[in-house]
Amino acid sequence: MSRTYKMKKIAFLAFFALLGGSMIAQNNPTDDWMKTLLGESVLATLPAEKIAYYEAADQIAYRLEDVAPKDISSLPNAFDVSPKFEGVLSVEEALASNNFHYMLYDFQVKNDEFSYYRLGDSGIMLVIYSAQYTLEKINNAQ
Repeated sequence: MSRTYKMKKIAFLAFFALLGGSMIAQNNPTDDWMKTLLGESVLATLPAEKIAYYEAADQIAYRLEDVAPKDISSLPNAFDVSPKFEGVLSVEEALASNNFHYMLYDFQVKNDEFSYYRLGDSGIMLVIYSAQYTLEKINNAQ
């Protein structure tokens, strides 16, 4: 291989690596849902530790639990909970596409009690942890 060919190949690969990295940074899903939740101007002024808190809470403030054959039909249906913002997927679509961020929906988050929802008739329960419990989990993870 000639030196010129190697240089062109390296330049070509570097260009696409930079282009790909730029595209990933612009399409960061964390940025997208947090921009929707907080607004771009607020997000830009938040200190890193606040952003880290929102990211952690988004990951650990709820759980999905298969409780079949237990009867959970009396629980509110999570699929009926509305998004807080226009353009946000329904709960069902967000869960199916692995793009669920509970803070984007009108779920009831209690200070010291968990909230329970069923996912349609699937036998799966969505548990939203209390604000207090979520904060404890985040603090214990650090």
